[in-house]
Amino acid sequence: MNKKIHNSLVCLVGGFLLTISFTVAGQNKELALLQNSIENYTSHHLQEKLFLHTDKNFYVANEICWFKVYNVDAILNKPLSISKVAYVELIDHNNKAVIQEKIALGEGTGNGSILIPNSIATGNYTLRAYTNWMKNFNTSFFFEKKISILNASMVQENNYTPIKETYTIQVFPEGGNLVGDVSSKVAFKIANQFGKGMQAKGYLLNEKGDTITTCQTYSLGMGTVSFTPQIEHKYILSLKVVDNKTLNDKNITQTLPSIFEKGYALSINNSTSSDAQKIKVTIAGKKVGDTRVYLLIHTRGIVTNALTALLENGISSFEIDKSKLEEGISTFTLFNEAQQPVSERLYFTYPTNNTISSITLESPLLEKRKKVNLQISTKLDMDHFVAANLSMAVYKTDSVQNIDENNIQNYIWLSSDLTGNIESPSSYFQDKSSQTLIAMDNLMLVNGWRRFNWENVLSNTTPTFKYLPEVAGSIITGKVVQKGTTSGVKDIAGYISMPSKYTLFKAGISDENGNIKFEFPHLYNDGQVILQADSTKYNTNKIEIDNPFVNIKNNNAKSEILPLQLPQLNRESAEQYTRNIEIQNLFKADYINHFEQPALDTNAFYYKPDYTYYLDEYARFTTMEEVIREYVTPLTLTKSDGRFQLAVYDDQNKHFFDKAPLVLLDGLPIANMDKFIEYDPLKIRKLEVVARSYFSGNMAFNGIANFITYTGKMEGFELDPRSTLIDYKGLQLQREFSAPVYENQAQIDSRSPDFRHLLHWSPTINTTNGAKATSFYTSDVTGKYVIVLQGITKDGKPIYAEKIFTVK
Repeated sequence: MNKKIHNSLVCLVGGFLLTISFTVAGQNKELALLQNSIENYTSHHLQEKLFLHTDKNFYVANEICWFKVYNVDAILNKPLSISKVAYVELIDHNNKAVIQEKIALGEGTGNGSILIPNSIATGNYTLRAYTNWMKNFNTSFFFEKKISILNASMVQENNYTPIKETYTIQVFPEGGNLVGDVSSKVAFKIANQFGKGMQAKGYLLNEKGDTITTCQTYSLGMGTVSFTPQIEHKYILSLKVVDNKTLNDKNITQTLPSIFEKGYALSINNSTSSDAQKIKVTIAGKKVGDTRVYLLIHTRGIVTNALTALLENGISSFEIDKSKLEEGISTFTLFNEAQQPVSERLYFTYPTNNTISSITLESPLLEKRKKVNLQISTKLDMDHFVAANLSMAVYKTDSVQNIDENNIQNYIWLSSDLTGNIESPSSYFQDKSSQTLIAMDNLMLVNGWRRFNWENVLSNTTPTFKYLPEVAGSIITGKVVQKGTTSGVKDIAGYISMPSKYTLFKAGISDENGNIKFEFPHLYNDGQVILQADSTKYNTNKIEIDNPFVNIKNNNAKSEILPLQLPQLNRESAEQYTRNIEIQNLFKADYINHFEQPALDTNAFYYKPDYTYYLDEYARFTTMEEVIREYVTPLTLTKSDGRFQLAVYDDQNKHFFDKAPLVLLDGLPIANMDKFIEYDPLKIRKLEVVARSYFSGNMAFNGIANFITYTGKMEGFELDPRSTLIDYKGLQLQREFSAPVYENQAQIDSRSPDFRHLLHWSPTINTTNGAKATSFYTSDVTGKYVIVLQGITKDGKPIYAEKIFTVK
């Protein structure tokens, strides 16, 4: 990994660590070593979280899915501006990418859109997002959310047919293990093949079928059962799914894990009272003697509590002050005297200082084609405004389009730090009743969390990463190989070009394994790139480019994708929704493909040339040889052994370079000067010359001669047959969201139909002073609408607000 990048990441995380305080009970060397191991690991493993705010979650073919990307660090949830590219994919039920896009990021955010294609099948899809840096870590922490798509022209062949549900039970002993003769709690979850938790009742049985105790699910298929396991027995959880309050006949069973003769058990007595100030942690050891244990409590990899105790008669306990815990998910990890992790448990601390966001609407009942003025405010409390970066969607809700419960608040605090699908995440934040606290604790018991494994943490080794953060723009990686083989070739110069007026060219040298990389700050839109590798007369080399998108073949943490159940949709609403989109696209086709052109630095990679020649300002010669000889003084053209050779005058050392310069045509490096001399100079608009040595990474050039055509497309120039031409997807251009304006009576009386269901999408709302005024216009479609506001503050506080209104 680039040392400079590595040091900057370490410094960044090091700054975060200074903001975290922790307590150490006693001056214990072993405890300090464990604590330092975790924090050292965290400081060398900066991780990112992505969240996508989509305008809604139900679409039809030919409709646009709008989204905003938020990138935050995985420790303090603060906006993170390291990665400059996000990868967004639409995945079907076969785990195949239907659409793939690259989104430019700046200051931790980026905007994008997906035009749902006509050819897409009706169904539920997964929207996935990640950065190049995130590919170094567990793919289970990529952002994912479900969206539904209806294609009216393909309803019959893709219609949902009922599928017989299958069920599985997962069991999770508290702390990780069952130890003989130690009172234990076992959490369980019963779900169908789509991850939906099922209501169930049943029994805990021993191997003889004797009933140990009864049990039932509490919420969303999760529950707990407490008992004292005996080493000579095996235990089986047997459940029956409750369907429409009637027990199914079939039993679903799951054998509990093996029982250890000796070991440790960790349990938390978590009061269901929101007023409780302490948490009691009990440590039990069987056949381990009077030994010392260490308890580390860490939140997203940062230690907040470090405690030690001596087990007396195999038991000890701690009381933890809740106020000493960081907000969100904390991990309680128990280590034995040899500093080995032996037990672990999750605990959730509800945020207490969330921002207060509000949307002030002039009236909850509005007319069609009316301007709606909004006032948005973001506060730390009732009296202190806070700046925030926000996005807002306004859309119609009905039987096919509901309010998306996956929002930035429950994602940042909960879903992003748990592997697997979290069913109904918003239900854990509706209130802090005893029922909600129990449900949250059950969720902590049945979900595994870890952005690291202890073997890596305790080894205290300097990490190496395969994927670099894209701190300046897109990084294109590949491998130089001999044609006809898969063997990498080292120390080979490689070039990549995208012919244009802006000289999109990069060069690199392959490493010992043949790997090569090129970095482009701004590479927008899709097009073709030309790859060239230096070749000898004995061997021909080529460059093979890596696919930057991840192919996740098996992701055990994710459930199958539930089919879109069309019979359960309100068919009349779905058909009306589709007709309205079709009419909108017919009358407002220009709204779909209106893109913003990014503000780009149009200078070439060498920034500014030493000489520039606009050929139209000179006599127009008919041969390239005449052009160079007559008035391009920094260049000299000679012949040796019957072949043309070009040289650049070195302004710094006052002589011509003795080796050939880099010669480019619209960004394409030219190796055969004889062929280039035959090119029609009337197609050349200008020539730029760099009259000095130029260094790019680990390569040096003896000056540069850059010929640029009028079209930027090398018109009429034949490529070297050893070149490789491939299609390449660049950064997505941003679509402009457009909507009709109704400022005067003539606009209101217009006969042009306005059947928008999505009234407004704004990805860039900044409450610099804690407040922002904005507006939008209602359409001809009556019904209930919702305003959804999402975002984050500079301090990492997620913001969510919604407002309902009706158009009559």
